Amino acid sequence: MEKDRQIAIEKLKNSSYSLVVAKDNKIQYKSKEESVGSIVDLMDNQADLLKKAVVADKIIGRAVAMICDYASVSFCYGLILSQGAIDHFNKVGLSYQAEKVVKVIRNRDDTDLCPMEKLTLKVENSLEGVKKIREFLNK
Repeated sequence: MEKDRQIAIEKLKNSSYSLVVAKDNKIQYKSKEESVGSIVDLMDNQADLLKKAVVADKIIGRAVAMICDYASVSFCYGLILSQGAIDHFNKVGLSYQAEKVVKVIRNRDDTDLCPMEKLTLKVENSLEGVKKIREFLNK
């Protein structure tokens, strides 16, 4: 897994990708989409890629933390991690690393919480969180 960590983190830091998934010593998936949509799509359509994989993401809030837990990811790396994501990782025992920790993830125009952060704020269970995220995205 150490090699997967190196590959994923290096690719995230040195490219315009916002999500990189590494497993079996190679990059399995990458996306430039700056929302939870790509990891939800991956979870729903190629769940085997996430299982026991390393996920490197520019921004990890509670929603992505719950998705990673639900999908049985083995390690998460974020350029920015919210305290809510860290609390969730610690609660479920998922290993992580962050470049920067922020109290919460804000929306793009910085007027409120990120909609996904707000959606999962009071949710404790990853299954319930994933359900809420799917419902929100399918609206």
